[in-house]
Amino acid sequence: MNQEYGMKTLAFAYAILLAFCTAGAAQATSNNYVSNGSFEASGASLVDGSYCYLNVASHECGGVTGWSGQFPLIQSVSGPWGVPNSPYGAFLAGLQGQSHFEQTLALPAAGRYTLSWSDAGRANYGSGPQSYRVSFGGVSLETRSVSMGAAWSGHALTFTATGVGELRFDGLNGDGDRTAFIDNILLLAPVPEPSSYSMLLIGLGLLAFSTRRETPEKFIK
Repeated sequence: MNQEYGMKTLAFAYAILLAFCTAGAAQATSNNYVSNGSFEASGASLVDGSYCYLNVASHECGGVTGWSGQFPLIQSVSGPWGVPNSPYGAFLAGLQGQSHFEQTLALPAAGRYTLSWSDAGRANYGSGPQSYRVSFGGVSLETRSVSMGAAWSGHALTFTATGVGELRFDGLNGDGDRTAFIDNILLLAPVPEPSSYSMLLIGLGLLAFSTRRETPEKFIK
């Protein structure tokens, strides 16, 4: 009976450990809550050849999957924009002057989330750096400045969110040709809750307990 009890305890411990590891792997690979964070142009109409604008008359893209606002959608190889050459896909977004883009996100649980993105500076127009602000739910998270011609650079921050909120990027300079290029936006799920770690400790404890119960029996035999 002790052996049967030990086997059941051991099986339960392994089940807890497997569930924890599976949940961790799924979280690491799938929980990006931003839709089309690389601005790939499904359905957009490039009326200006290698770019278009969302919600700008006579330059209208006709829609950019996942995003609203008013901003230029730009091909990575666009000559008029100084060939941004994004390493993240064929398209990117521009924060030109005071343009902006946003996306409403329904986050599944309260917790700390990690937001990451990449930026670069337009090289062929403008009279200085472009500043922009990143916010969620109306709360400013970070303000950055990008120099003319700056190479692609990655950024990340963490913040606390409680549910539905709008992720927004705003250009801040009035000079219409100062432009920060934005691409590769990711919002990743929070780290496991403390209760998850408690379950992991329980599993490890049961595993150790089962091992200790079995060891004396084997020694007596």
